Amino acid sequence: MKTQCLMILVLLLSVSMGSARAEWVSLPGAPPEPDIAFVAIHPKDSHLLYAATERNVYLSKDSGLRWKQVLSIRGDLNHVRFMTLDELNPDIIYVATDKGVQKSEDSGKHWKTIYRGTGTKAKAVYWISADPAQPDKLWLGTAHGLVKLSKDGAEAHRLGSLGQLSVYSVRLSGEKEIILSTNRGIYRSVDAGEHWERVLTDRESRPENEEGAALSQVEIEEFSTQA
Repeated sequence: MKTQCLMILVLLLSVSMGSARAEWVSLPGAPPEPDIAFVAIHPKDSHLLYAATERNVYLSKDSGLRWKQVLSIRGDLNHVRFMTLDELNPDIIYVATDKGVQKSEDSGKHWKTIYRGTGTKAKAVYWISADPAQPDKLWLGTAHGLVKLSKDGAEAHRLGSLGQLSVYSVRLSGEKEIILSTNRGIYRSVDAGEHWERVLTDRESRPENEEGAALSQVEIEEFSTQA
């Protein structure tokens, strides 16, 4: 029988050498699906692990020994695109899909949809980031631009200044700087999204309907400019 293992990267601090090294550790248990796309660890209880595959989210309460499915994504054209824990309350989980955003406030026991898109093309969500300046707001990278969403899902506003860009990742620095990776390059705003400049362009821009790839993997921190 083929054995499936989930590998996590553990940082081991070397006090004597004054440096850090990384080591891969195989967990004794694993979810029933091998294609683990996202892993999240509860910051206050390291025994609580979340793992997301293309279609499901799993929870382990014993450091990966046993796993329980807590969310299943329905629909032939619907997949998990991103998963993150709320920075202020890590019992809250956000899962981005091709059909919007699912939210659980009780570690995966119950779920509700807080975002279904601002239009047909904006339903697919690739990224979720908390807003450091507004703790009750989230930034969503979608297939049809950048969206600012209230955490309860009551308010959603798409920033029209970006046009029809597909936004694959979002980094917020301070109160006003935002850096995006998109299907047309890396964009940066220093006024909370009012104006944008393109700081890196892909040699061959991808079509609008092509899903995230190379640019979503760029280490965008190096494009952050100090004041």
